[in-house]
Amino acid sequence: MEYVKYDDINYLMEYELKDIYEIFEYFVMDEAKILKILSDNNFKTLIEDKNNIKEYNQIFYEFRKKSDKMFKLCKLDDDIIDTLND
Repeated sequence: MEYVKYDDINYLMEYELKDIYEIFEYFVMDEAKILKILSDNNFKTLIEDKNNIKEYNQIFYEFRKKSDKMFKLCKLDDDIIDTLND
């Protein structure tokens, strides 16, 4: 819970995304919505075509700061992050 206390994803980097998602979901945190999308196999296919990403932009925009942290946690490359933030 250091992530919540200090608002720093470095506390999460040592854990599996699946475990992080379960904790976020249990505590009904917005980050759970974002991680659910990012870890979905359909999303992984969609990010190969940057035009398809735009349908998710509203969700990422609504939770901008949290989304940026979850992008880094999921280790998305900078080009994809830039597209998601457009």
